Amino acid sequence: MFALIILTGNYRGKSITLPEKDVLIGREKECFIRLFSSEISRRHCVIKLRDRELFIEDLNSSNGTLVNGVVIEEETALRSGDRVKVGPAEFQVCTLKTVHDSGETRAREDEIASWLQDKKENEVPDLGTTVVAPGDEPTSSPSKSTVEIPVPEKLRDKSIRIDRAYRNLHEEAQAIIQRHLELQKDKG
Repeated sequence: MFALIILTGNYRGKSITLPEKDVLIGREKECFIRLFSSEISRRHCVIKLRDRELFIEDLNSSNGTLVNGVVIEEETALRSGDRVKVGPAEFQVCTLKTVHDSGETRAREDEIASWLQDKKENEVPDLGTTVVAPGDEPTSSPSKSTVEIPVPEKLRDKSIRIDRAYRNLHEEAQAIIQRHLELQKDKG
């Protein structure tokens, strides 16, 4: 079993477990990993699992797909530790050993996430904020969510400067909680 570790944005350090089927990456609704950026094509690339090996293929995207800093021209094998860059998003491939995903752990993670979700439905995220939101479930894997990293319409053709790089997930979590508390205080 394989996963992609997110190396950029507010979800840096989080992982996306890959299903045992083709994983489409791009902007279209049917994509398992949806990334909203003008640098990403509708159907940018696909990750395939064959005979317990992982491969990636660029789908004639406008800006290409990079593996370890090199633009790929054809289907390319992926190994644990390889870095995949799709537009501004970068991931690291990792191999998962035996994974026991208990429903209790998932429920607890969902509960914690809901504590921090106090946004109105049409509210635009702050500049530089990465948002992961569930989309339509893939038909062959109903237990997995689509990962979306949206960029507000007014910012899609502009460069986004992130003022702060976090050293670890703990530091980033503290900043997120602090921003949430400040927003609550302002609403108060």
